[in-house]
Amino acid sequence: MALQTRYRTAITVGLILLFVVLRFLNFTQSCLWFDEIFSIHAAEHSWTEIFRFVALDLIHPPLFYLLLKGWISIGGEGLAWVRSLPVVFAVLSILPFWWLCRQLKLEFWARCVAIFLFAVNGAVIKYSQEVRMYSLVMCLGLYSIALFANYFINGKNFLPLVLVNVLLTYTHYFGWLIIITEVAAIIYFQRIKWRRSLLMLGICVAAFVPWILAIARAVTSGALAQNVGWIEKPNVKSLVDLAFALVEPFYARMSSIDPWSQYEISVPLLIVAALAIALFSARPKSEIDVRSIQLLSIFILLPVALVLVISWATPYSIWGTRHLIFLFPLFAILLGLAVMRAEEKWLRTICVSLIVLFSVWSFVRQARREVPHFSWCAWQPMEDQALGGSKIPIYTSEDLVAYHSWFAERNTAVGVNKLTGITGVVEDPAYFLPRGFGEISPKDIADVNDPVLLLAYRAPGFSESEAPLRNFLVKGYRIKDKNVYQAEGEVAITVLLEK
Repeated sequence: MALQTRYRTAITVGLILLFVVLRFLNFTQSCLWFDEIFSIHAAEHSWTEIFRFVALDLIHPPLFYLLLKGWISIGGEGLAWVRSLPVVFAVLSILPFWWLCRQLKLEFWARCVAIFLFAVNGAVIKYSQEVRMYSLVMCLGLYSIALFANYFINGKNFLPLVLVNVLLTYTHYFGWLIIITEVAAIIYFQRIKWRRSLLMLGICVAAFVPWILAIARAVTSGALAQNVGWIEKPNVKSLVDLAFALVEPFYARMSSIDPWSQYEISVPLLIVAALAIALFSARPKSEIDVRSIQLLSIFILLPVALVLVISWATPYSIWGTRHLIFLFPLFAILLGLAVMRAEEKWLRTICVSLIVLFSVWSFVRQARREVPHFSWCAWQPMEDQALGGSKIPIYTSEDLVAYHSWFAERNTAVGVNKLTGITGVVEDPAYFLPRGFGEISPKDIADVNDPVLLLAYRAPGFSESEAPLRNFLVKGYRIKDKNVYQAEGEVAITVLLEK
């Protein structure tokens, strides 16, 4: 018995180490991108100003930005340091994940399969490394669900559950989906506890009132359209993409030109998952397994259903796989339970073998993949090279480039200007300058008259006959120097212009 205990302990420790290592693997390979820059920008505000600045953004509560501010005050703004904060939250999520598995009475090998699936999931790895709130909402979401399971099964941990849920609401608005699901589960399965569940909901609402008032002061007519108006309404493809993401090991879409999935890997794994869950659902089950399926199913299906309804019933879609990141560990638990509850040993062996083999294949493919080159990683080195320490003003034609350029030069006296009055430049509506932020000056192309300036922009390729470069050449500027960087699906261009 002692030997078996040591053997199981070694496997558990090995899986946890795998989980941790994968979170840190290549986590500084790419530079900070637009949304991560916003996170750091918000954290650079004073403790009194940060609430106002984040409220103006409308779509995210302030808790992550406050924690990031504290984190930066300890270790600075180095890439490895700021990226380590979301990784820490991701690592901490192992604790409620393992506890939830035990609450649901998963036997040892089912827990091992579940944590392996959780460890290797590509989307979970990706969002565990971004300087955004997604790993925090996953971590707090798992704590909330684990505490709720304990309350649901044993009637314990009500007050800790309420506290975690308050923190969850201040992390991401999708945290409310978890709370609503908990209330729905009580009303549907254990109506005797409905008063306490509504009390929990009431406390969360009351605690959230100060932020509601802050948002009410910040919101202006039509402002929300800028934040989420570009998001497409979810459809069947959206659900299929989510299904692939739930089973996809190691791979996650990094840019809009990447394929949605490695279908030669995700399709077989999705078939394995569907068959395992279907067989498990069709067979007679113990009372414990029935309860586990009920809890996991409602926490997976109801949030998705609510997002679909809200996205179609309101003017704006709120669909986003990353916002539903808390579903991924729950699906891993459900799949681990389904696979290891198969009565036939050969079936369990085949399923586990396929999961491991396809995961190893995906890992090898990702290891051999060339490091992607994104245009937003080019602006700082290109601009620093072109400027050579001088204070030449920078002009850009897009909010995306302007924000990255400002962030790169924010500790210098270099001014960044956003051009207006230019036709032929199509901006990505998903990116816009933060509200209440006036350090990037809008300037009509007709009013530009600097003797020397640096133009930074993105394009399919370099051309003197295309905007915005054409507009400056027409005004009498000539090219003194240029630099073209080949990025994923486009080029980043800086052109030093003089009259």
